[in-house]
Amino acid sequence: MADSLREELHAEIETALARRLPGRGWAIGRHVSLALGLLIAVLQYYLIDIYVQIVSMQHVQFLTPEAVPVLRKSALEVLRFFS
Repeated sequence: MADSLREELHAEIETALARRLPGRGWAIGRHVSLALGLLIAVLQYYLIDIYVQIVSMQHVQFLTPEAVPVLRKSALEVLRFFS
């Protein structure tokens, strides 16, 4: 009698625990979604940091030969100008 009561109680505890605890699939899904969220947060932080650094860079100004008149002249042209 005590053994059957013990087995019945043990079975009832197992069913109660099975109802309370989520399945293994839910735990894996939860861990995967948390890892994916963490990965997205890290990438977002990294990309925003790079974007802020690029925006805060000073602009580099340079002259193209097409935009300015020719400043260099040959030595012969300079000599002709002074003679």
